[in-house]
Amino acid sequence: MNNLDAALLARLQQAELFAFDLDGTLVDSVGDLALALNLGLKDLGWPQVSPDQVRHWVGQGSLRLAHQCALAHYQSLGGSDHTASLPLEADEVQRLHQAFLHHYQQVNGHTTQLLPGALASVQHLKKCGKKLALITNKPSAYLPALLALFELDTQFDLLLGGDSLLQRKPDPAPLLYAAHHLGCSPHTSVMIGDSRHDIHAARAAGFISLGLPAGYNHGEDLSLSQPDAMLGSLNDLLLIESAVDRIG
Repeated sequence: MNNLDAALLARLQQAELFAFDLDGTLVDSVGDLALALNLGLKDLGWPQVSPDQVRHWVGQGSLRLAHQCALAHYQSLGGSDHTASLPLEADEVQRLHQAFLHHYQQVNGHTTQLLPGALASVQHLKKCGKKLALITNKPSAYLPALLALFELDTQFDLLLGGDSLLQRKPDPAPLLYAAHHLGCSPHTSVMIGDSRHDIHAARAAGFISLGLPAGYNHGEDLSLSQPDAMLGSLNDLLLIESAVDRIG
């Protein structure tokens, strides 16, 4: 665990709520996302994209994913004038988004992998008496089956998808809602994620922010977003004890 001083460790031990991002934090879902997106592209007669491209686009929800893919398609055709005015509401973006959602329902979980330390860290924090929330920009309909696949479905006290509220990350509203709903103070709450959107939302909500370097962050170094600490992996969370256990 990097840049974690004694004061921050004490805050983590005393924290009441730990909120996790999903894609790139608990699971690597790029394979399924790329498969569903390419099936949607095939429906539209557009060229296929690579998993590396999808990894670069993930993080702002499925509509933004479709939008980024549509932008890349038109840019590859030299359509800079078109891409400059391609809103989220554009017909081609909406058609690709709906095709992606249809196919993702069929492939969700087929190639997704649990990331190192994901289940162990969540179970550990739960045993320490912490409240746990999942706050993701993935549509909520896809969460139960995916979480059940990795035995994570019984671990969280609250699940928030990208469509659960009017706002989503990087807006702090989902984090503040989770803290209020679970009876916790933002000051004693933690957000763990792999993207600048997680870190920005945490900072705006007054949460402690912990970053993971190996997820999806649009090709950027997550440390540039200045989280309170960077984790080597989720296994670092096993070092956190409850304040009661520590005193005892």
